[in-house]
Amino acid sequence: MLIRLSPTPLCIVGHGDVALGAPRPKRYDWRNERHPIIAENVLALVSGLPAPKRYSRLILMLQAYFDDSTERGEALIFSGYLQTVDKWLDFSQEWADLLTLSPRMRPFKMSAIRPARMERARAHYRVIERMSLIGIGCAIPIKPLRAVVKDMNLPPAQANPYFLAWRTVITAALERARMSGSTDPIEFIFDDQSEKTKIIEGWDYYYRSAPASVRKRIRGVPAFKNDEDVVALQAADMLAWWARKQYLKDKTKMGSLFPETWLNGKEPNLYFVNLPEEGMRKQFTKDIEAASGQTDFKIRASWTFRGQPS
Repeated sequence: MLIRLSPTPLCIVGHGDVALGAPRPKRYDWRNERHPIIAENVLALVSGLPAPKRYSRLILMLQAYFDDSTERGEALIFSGYLQTVDKWLDFSQEWADLLTLSPRMRPFKMSAIRPARMERARAHYRVIERMSLIGIGCAIPIKPLRAVVKDMNLPPAQANPYFLAWRTVITAALERARMSGSTDPIEFIFDDQSEKTKIIEGWDYYYRSAPASVRKRIRGVPAFKNDEDVVALQAADMLAWWARKQYLKDKTKMGSLFPETWLNGKEPNLYFVNLPEEGMRKQFTKDIEAASGQTDFKIRASWTFRGQPS
């Protein structure tokens, strides 16, 4: 499915292109499209806007697809990809085309890839690379977090690792968007099989504490989608799998997730935050100072990343 932007009303087409400025084609029933969820979501987000704003919004609209995992009860791995809607549309089609190759995979799961079929996973990584998806993630150690919250006599809600994870990835996503020249709000989407209750609890606590300047950059509450329908979540699953693997191998090098043979000397567009105990103490201390009006709301973490802003 492609979205073509023109002075005529928005047209969603299944196969083939609509030339720029071409007359509106015969009414298209997008409910029969191979990716109706994407089409419906896009239409819902821009249906109330006049044409000029509708088209520019489609170009700038940002979405982040995330996956989460608690690695052996030791740490929360929270990671995913950020890009504009138009890039996600192209990505989704290319990724879905790979799923039709033998043996078929619906959905793609990195954990289901046997070593002998690692080339299959590499082909999917190439789609991520071609679409310039921005990888963002963090690792939150659970036991140290609980110890810090207890030692500093902080509200129990802050012991929920998803609270700190939200702060970390949203800060990283907003900063990466700013570096790319975008100030458009970001929509966050999760796999429906995630720890939904804990994610929402952490989100609610984070959102209430965030300043208005941050809240206006977030598009609504997190959405939860089925990864069999929304293939972008499968890319997030791949990133989370490699992040879990690296965390167990060497948690100090979370910027080096993918095999070197996949990279061909090209640095991945990846920002991964490793937040140790001391980093959490410093952040919560800044929170207390901010509450007293001594400083601004801002997260600081030990950043490790590979890749340069494009």
